[in-house]
Amino acid sequence: MPNAAAVPGANGELCIAPRDCALAVTVPLTREEFIADLSRPKDKDYARHIASQRGGEFWQGFSGDFFWGNVYGGSARYIATVCEAVEKQGVTVQKAVKFCEFAELVRKFSVVTLVAHWKFTKFKTEDICDAPALWRALRAPQSQVQEETQKAVEERNAGLLKHKTLELNGEELAETLSKTLNAIMAETHTLYRNAKPGEKGEVVVVTQSQAALQRLTRPTLEEAFPGLLCPARAVEFSDGLRTISEVVEAVPENYTGVLDMTVCNSVLLGAAIKKHRRNCQVLINRYPTELDIRLLPYKIAIDRLAQHPAPFANTLMDVTDAIRDDTRKKSQERE
Repeated sequence: MPNAAAVPGANGELCIAPRDCALAVTVPLTREEFIADLSRPKDKDYARHIASQRGGEFWQGFSGDFFWGNVYGGSARYIATVCEAVEKQGVTVQKAVKFCEFAELVRKFSVVTLVAHWKFTKFKTEDICDAPALWRALRAPQSQVQEETQKAVEERNAGLLKHKTLELNGEELAETLSKTLNAIMAETHTLYRNAKPGEKGEVVVVTQSQAALQRLTRPTLEEAFPGLLCPARAVEFSDGLRTISEVVEAVPENYTGVLDMTVCNSVLLGAAIKKHRRNCQVLINRYPTELDIRLLPYKIAIDRLAQHPAPFANTLMDVTDAIRDDTRKKSQERE
């Protein structure tokens, strides 16, 4: 159960102090960790994501020391500085967090902030567990999501669900299905990547209706076609990548605390947790931002809570809104 030290406020929400909070950092914070992660492509994605994002298609021609010294080292040091600052305020800070350690923190604290990398993952041919069965399910949908997927497939590949498709062997059919599903997902995922003016950095509390929204993302497709699509390992912990369902299962069904996922690109993960763990409060960052940038409002929020305990979500959103308003004002002054 979450930390019992937090007390209800006037409206019933828990008034949170730093001692009620845990900061779970899964990303590498040292040169040795970063370089080691670069050599583990099956289990780690964040370090390679940083390198490929900055180094382009030729990033493998550079050394790990180059990316640490010129790209990521400064960010890691800033994250470590924030960890030290909030720890002095009373937050329990855990670095290099393994999956089992995250689950333990959720059981102990009223507020858990996860600093992790989210990997947007395309379907590979081998992710289609049973191509003929998936093809049949698309031809005869049994749920609303399956019906929407059928329509989306037919819009992008009109002949895929025709009888003649079965002339393809299993591997050819799996390849065709994976490419078609990836095209559908690519369009959907742009909704989570492209911020409108003034929305970047916006923090929101996931509502039940948002959690139930069935956009054709990979997690939605995996849940709609159980056993036919392999779940993606998309959430990175220090001991490797985990699937959404594994992370959801790590949260107790009766958890009533706050899961703060604003420091990772967390919309899909946050919605999945809220859908299956209705009693908890889930905070997300609506659009992707850099990890170190997202930690600034967290640090300021913890400083405020150290002075005056208050509901965590309200405090974090107030700080974020103030920073966004100040940034917008300065931008307008420069124009």
